Amino acid sequence: LLKYKCEMNSAIKELRKDIFSRRAMVQFNMSEKVPECISSIHFMIREDDLYCFVTSRSLDVEKMLEVDIEVVRRMCKFIERKFKIKLLYIKFQVNSMHFYI
Repeated sequence: LLKYKCEMNSAIKELRKDIFSRRAMVQFNMSEKVPECISSIHFMIREDDLYCFVTSRSLDVEKMLEVDIEVVRRMCKFIERKFKIKLLYIKFQVNSMHFYI
């Protein structure tokens, strides 16, 4: 999470400027290891609830799902503390999921 502190601070700054903003996002460099294939995380506050939308290029469900959920959950906790709100839900949109049978 510390690695993305600058990006998180930008998202928080946007939400402080306009609590109803739809522009509070963290975008990732696809060459970085963690989060593996997440392209962006979008935060919105509505009626004192935090909504989080995650867009992912790909997801290895067995190996990376828990890691990605934990990374996103920690980012949401950071915003929850800053705004004294609660996370309502996290929505993952994944273009290509990998399951091993």
